[in-house]
Amino acid sequence: HVDRFLMVVNASNEDKIWAWINLVNDGKALIDRSWPIRSRMQPAVIKRLRDPQWGEECKVLIALQGRGSRDALYQLMQGAQREQMMLMRKRDLIETVVADIDVVLSRTGYTGEAICYELFVHPDRAAQLWRKLLDLDVGVTPCGLGARDSLRTEVGLPLYGHELAGPFEISPNGAGFGGYVKLHKPFFNGKTAYIASEAERDMKIIRFRVPQKGTRPLKHGDPLTDHRGAFAGNITSCVVDGRGTMVGLAYVPQKYADEKSLLAHPLPAGKAEPCTPIDLGPGKRLVVSVQIKVMPRFPRKDVTKESE
Repeated sequence: HVDRFLMVVNASNEDKIWAWINLVNDGKALIDRSWPIRSRMQPAVIKRLRDPQWGEECKVLIALQGRGSRDALYQLMQGAQREQMMLMRKRDLIETVVADIDVVLSRTGYTGEAICYELFVHPDRAAQLWRKLLDLDVGVTPCGLGARDSLRTEVGLPLYGHELAGPFEISPNGAGFGGYVKLHKPFFNGKTAYIASEAERDMKIIRFRVPQKGTRPLKHGDPLTDHRGAFAGNITSCVVDGRGTMVGLAYVPQKYADEKSLLAHPLPAGKAEPCTPIDLGPGKRLVVSVQIKVMPRFPRKDVTKESE
């Protein structure tokens, strides 16, 4: 029996994760300072599947997201593979054939869609599969990371460097995803530090909407205040949604997480210094606050109510 695991990591973290798992696998990393003898039980075979040395095992990723994604796959699959795909539950993974191309298919994604898939395919066959998807009559539209970023922000999903880690050092629990941290597991590098930091954490991620249109764009790092002017956190992400209004995420002290509204202060871009009322004069511009409406962290099924 051989256990196999597939890791899909944030691109900006790829090199350091690759270095770490190899150090652990080679017995060159100290896993737990409080128990120095801890090490891996036996070495694993680790493959970087975008490295050409792995030949036919190499993989690249195509994300197929949205209500029409199942219909698209249905048209490109046949027989038992088609039936197996239709029975997949969220986060299931299978090895199958799509458009006569071998793929690893997972029912996952980072857009918040209830029906979503990711296709891991050999790089030499990726363009062929891409064209097959675009040729279908179910409305498959190509889009990039900008679209993914707006979609994940709308539904409250965190992004590394914004709502995870980053300049505000946000923990998974602070990001609202503490359930993915398994404290019961014995080989947990940093568990002691994590528990200690969580005992002192008084911040959490909230989701918000800007009710009015035409306001100055909000960006990562812009400060928040309550309606009396007291500091109330920082914007971590903000995008314009399909309604034409801004929606975003912010990192705030716990006492502000249940507020109905806060004030955001869009700072000037670049190195420009913000102007205060006492400095106002010809040619100067004051930073005007923007009211934000705090919403439930994750969208309700009837999302129209959130914009009311």
